[in-house]
Amino acid sequence: MDCSFELFNLQSGNLVGSYATQCEAIEVVRRAFETHGPQAVQGLVLLRVDDDDAVLIEEELGLVQLAIGSRPLSRPAASPASS
Repeated sequence: MDCSFELFNLQSGNLVGSYATQCEAIEVVRRAFETHGPQAVQGLVLLRVDDDDAVLIEEELGLVQLAIGSRPLSRPAASPASS
């Protein structure tokens, strides 16, 4: 079963991009938000596409929340220090 993550703009009806991982798609959202602000994510949705099935993961400002909390793809997420 092949899987991809797609950013889709519902306002324009355009596919923004298709990505192999959710992290890649979220990185695109993060860069767009940092460069252009909230208007850059208006109408955007992130879908997980498996064969003929598409599942909504997040939309608009929820995507920004995922992106801001995400680490850059080149660095793994830091694990909390144990006490």
